[in-house]
Amino acid sequence: MIMTSMTCIRFIKKIFLGASMIIIFGNKFRLKIYILILLTSFILPFIIRVLIADEKNNYKYIALIIDDFGNNTSDTQDFLDLKIKFTGAVMPGLENSEKDMLNLKKAGKEIILHMPMEPHHGKKSWLGPNCLLKNLGDEQVKKNILKSLDEIKFAVGVNNHMGSKIMEDERILNIFFKILKEKELIFVDSKTTNKSLAKNLAKKYDLKFYERDIFIDDKNLNIVKQNLVKVLEIAKKKKFAIAIGHVGPAGGKITAQAIKEFYAECKNQKTKFITLSELSRITF
Repeated sequence: MIMTSMTCIRFIKKIFLGASMIIIFGNKFRLKIYILILLTSFILPFIIRVLIADEKNNYKYIALIIDDFGNNTSDTQDFLDLKIKFTGAVMPGLENSEKDMLNLKKAGKEIILHMPMEPHHGKKSWLGPNCLLKNLGDEQVKKNILKSLDEIKFAVGVNNHMGSKIMEDERILNIFFKILKEKELIFVDSKTTNKSLAKNLAKKYDLKFYERDIFIDDKNLNIVKQNLVKVLEIAKKKKFAIAIGHVGPAGGKITAQAIKEFYAECKNQKTKFITLSELSRITF
């Protein structure tokens, strides 16, 4: 039978009470020493572990990913200035990819590769170089992935930029996930298609895998904040949520400001903003 943390604590209190009585009123000095050793070496550390686990279970975790770094947009600094943990997804192969990556690192933010992938709809120019296209051969797919990972060298994981067509392509995802597993990287499916094969293939490779819960961007500040409240509600239900925002036209200064205001408002709600790698180390 599994005891709850409160049951464990009540049980241990009884042990402490009994042990304390022996220490206070017992006649044998040696017995008192044995009891003290027992309390300090076993029972006390156990209580600490129970209390920490209980406290952790009361928290809601939000892993915030900000996409499209590398374009050096005018709002980039707004995100770098946020006093909040987030994971910055950097596009490879752009003029400012390295600059944005280094600035994210300097600001203490976590970094992932924002891998450009072919969509069903959208301009090819939005993908940049070294993107994944359905008509590429296996070796070129590998080359583009490895080159992008080498460029965004501080990446702890990857998420997809666009990519509705590629996320439905078993051949390319097998190549991709094999590389990610070898490099022990995390993958987040941005969920740009409902037909994504990523979840099942990630299980095949025993990959650290997550899915985006919600995109938060909007041109209206209040709507972005409402979206962040939805993120919090998701986190209440499953202990954590993954939200994605963007630098540049898709989100920009409005998204950054909404995050800043929301963060201040939810400080007393036992909510923690964490990085993707921190999320991967938490057991629920």
